[in-house]
Amino acid sequence: MYRTLSLAKGKRWLGAAALVLGLLPGAALAQTADFVYTGGEQYYTVPAGITRLDVVAVGAAGGRVSSIQDRSVGAQVRATITVVPGEVLTVVVGQQGADGSGRDSFNGGGGGGGGAGSGGGATDLRRPDAPTGDYLATRNALVVAGGAGGTDWINSPTPQGGKGGAPFGGDGVGLSGNVPGKGATQRTVGGGGIPGSQGEGGSGGYGGGGGGYYGGGAAALNGNSGGGGGGSSWVAPAVAVGTPIYDVASAGTAGRLTITPVQLAGPLPVQLVDFTAQAVSGGVALAWHTASEVNSDKFEIERSLDGATFIKLGTVAAHGTTTQAQAYTFRDAQLPTGVSVLYYRLRQVDFGGAATFSPVRSVALPVGAVAFGAEVYPNPWAGELHVRLSGFSAEPVSLVLYDALGQRVRSHTTASAEQLTLPSVADLPSGAYVLHISQGSARQVVKLAH
Repeated sequence: MYRTLSLAKGKRWLGAAALVLGLLPGAALAQTADFVYTGGEQYYTVPAGITRLDVVAVGAAGGRVSSIQDRSVGAQVRATITVVPGEVLTVVVGQQGADGSGRDSFNGGGGGGGGAGSGGGATDLRRPDAPTGDYLATRNALVVAGGAGGTDWINSPTPQGGKGGAPFGGDGVGLSGNVPGKGATQRTVGGGGIPGSQGEGGSGGYGGGGGGYYGGGAAALNGNSGGGGGGSSWVAPAVAVGTPIYDVASAGTAGRLTITPVQLAGPLPVQLVDFTAQAVSGGVALAWHTASEVNSDKFEIERSLDGATFIKLGTVAAHGTTTQAQAYTFRDAQLPTGVSVLYYRLRQVDFGGAATFSPVRSVALPVGAVAFGAEVYPNPWAGELHVRLSGFSAEPVSLVLYDALGQRVRSHTTASAEQLTLPSVADLPSGAYVLHISQGSARQVVKLAH
């Protein structure tokens, strides 16, 4: 039932031989796992039959100058996320910011200058690195708790470093004439004296910035004291169940992370053996295999440009109830342009309507591999008429509908997007139509029936 998985850095873990979308009958009760700062990556193998985890992540506190000062506290994030039994997740726990030291803190905390405290490192739970040059996408983070900014003032017990993100990082405080570090948001790095960067706090100013999903800024080093900004926190929308709770930690310490498996009642439909996505000539080929299925209705194939927001591409019928191994394939031939990576997942639906997601797969695309094209559906249509573009650019899109006599009956120009809708077509007379789709110099004509 189990096999040994070989991981990087010589570590070996037990993992399930198959990826089970649901709780298998007889699955053992899994225990809570606690992780503290070690200065390196740690690993967690999702137990057999577990598809959800309750995660509590705490970012590290910022450093200070004197023991009379309190530390700025890191963020605390509580979230329930979807996972796949047997997959191995990486845990990185942030280091507490150093006192009166310029050294950086493990996992993104920026070093403080002029004897100020360093920023605290972020704490995060992530999947294996994704094949992209972008730091945030490569990190493939599921849950991130931002670290706090470092403090500088020695004549006050009140911390001047910004708190970790709840979900945005707190701003630092500076003396008159100083520019303190600013807290990061979930979309931008923290500015201020010395801006942060993706995931890492700014360094070299007075109070170092905290690490996070985005890093907080450091205070300017211009002769006056100042605190660093806190790093932001994050829960990936693609895996979140319900609404995450963002808060700040109750005490200023090194980071920590707790994982508690969620036991779901009763078996769910599918034992998924594997799921792959690969760039091929003319598109992306998806393939997956199941070892068994119970009451399984269909698989919906979903795609994302950013790994967070997914759209449905199509549906493949499942095999109901079977103990025989099954193989499935799907080809995505309508690819957008202007992106280097696409993300795919399966949404498995049973006959009762309950749904479970597969892990997300990322695919690196060759540059300029996709030509302009359009899929129009449904055809014949009765209500709304939809257009899915591939190979599209940022220019506006023109949709012009002609009847069988060549007369223009509808015309619509809209901003470029992968999914478009031609409005006000349900009340047209029945018959044959032709839709002209154009964007810049690109053209496509589709014959339709109503």
